[in-house]
Parts: sequence; structure tokens; C-alpha cells
Amino acid sequence: MEWAEARGLTYDEAFEKVDFMKDILPVLLKRFKHAVENDMNIVVDMVNASPRQRANTLGMIDKNDFIVRAVVFGHEPWKAQDKQFFERIVKAVNKRGQEQDKNIPRDKLWDFMFSIYQEPTREEGFDQINYIDPLNPMVHSNPYRS
Repeated sequence: MEWAEARGLTYDEAFEKVDFMKDILPVLLKRFKHAVENDMNIVVDMVNASPRQRANTLGMIDKNDFIVRAVVFGHEPWKAQDKQFFERIVKAVNKRGQEQDKNIPRDKLWDFMFSIYQEPTREEGFDQINYIDPLNPMVHSNPYRS
């Protein structure tokens, strides 16, 4: 949002123009490093769809200093390749887009999120993995599932 606002763009316009790896990720990593160095609580609000992507963030912290939780939106994320599950997520994202004027194109959801998705595991370094159903945020599954 900051990147969009600095350029006078809407979220939707920025989503089509931004190069995440070049324009956004370096800023996020700099802020993350600052938070780690200053013993701040940290929330990394990124898709991080694969162990490799998550390793970049997890590798920047000392596990002795932090409790590390993954929050997975979708109570059955292991069904990411399931078209019905994907349609439910598209519906939830579209609803959010209408409410907040933040639309994510369907092809981007698939190309950058679902096609590469691998469920987080405790072996990656998470102390807990919490699941939240995006269509029913009151539904939480066992946070200790590995």
C-alpha cells in the first residue's frame, strides 16, 4: 500500500505494476531485520507459499529469542490443488476485494500462490502452525498439527 500511495496508484493498479522481488521485498526484509535487532514482536504478512520462501524469513531470526507461528488461511490448505478449495478462496478474496477495494486477479492467485503452495511444517522451524478458514474465521483447527 505504501508503494502504491507513493506513486499515486490504487492497490489494484500497483498490483499490476509492482515487481515484488525488486520493489517490495528489500523494504520488508530491512524492516524485518530492524524488528529482530530491536526485540520487537513481528508479523510477516506474506504468502510465503513454499519452504524455500519461508526459509528466507526464518533464517533471519534466532529461534531462542522468538516463538515462531505460521498462520495458514484455509482449514484444509493441503487441498490447495483441489479446484473446489481454490474456488472457495477466490470467493473469499473477491469478497475482500469488494469490501476493501483490494482485488487480486484470479490468475495471480493461481500462478503465485496456489500452484507452488506447500503446507508449512514444524520441521521448517515453526513452533506452532495455526489454521484459519477464510470463509469462517471462527473455525480454527489444531495449532499443533505438524
